[in-house]
Amino acid sequence: MHINNFFFMLVMTGIVWNIVTVIGIHNKLEYNHILQNMTIMRYAPWIRLAEYKKTTEMETGEIGSLYYQYILSILLTGISVGILIIRLITG
Repeated sequence: MHINNFFFMLVMTGIVWNIVTVIGIHNKLEYNHILQNMTIMRYAPWIRLAEYKKTTEMETGEIGSLYYQYILSILLTGISVGILIIRLITG
């Protein structure tokens, strides 16, 4: 049962990490006057992810770190959910 708690905590960590990353991306886009409201970022953040990537690449010559953090948080959450579901089904 302890391993299930571990994967549950990984899922929660991934969700919180994703929320913090989306807020950071929103702040960066708002700072550059690209994004005016949070509605799109709440329901479909991947739409603005390409704009964030393009903006940071133009400013610094590199893709911003929040882009990779967003991808990693989604992967962490998805893999952890998958493993947790498999462990709960198989007992």
